[in-house]
Amino acid sequence: MIEILKQKYPMFKIDDSGQKIIRCKKKAGLFSWGKEITVIFEEHRMYINSTTLGRDHIKSPFHSIFNTIAMLQINRDFQQNKS
Repeated sequence: MIEILKQKYPMFKIDDSGQKIIRCKKKAGLFSWGKEITVIFEEHRMYINSTTLGRDHIKSPFHSIFNTIAMLQINRDFQQNKS
């Protein structure tokens, strides 16, 4: 999963604490949106959350469909590489 995230989001700071949670973060800039991605592994399941952030860590509701599409693609890539 970490390799997929590094490939898809090379500018993100990835925090892999060695436990069952992976966090990725990119701060919002003056003219760019920030983003947080959280991946939680639980037994035989994986939960992925993506949030687009504006200034002062305000969550953007307008990016939810794009975040969902991106997370489905990451899940698909993970399932293909797992096999």
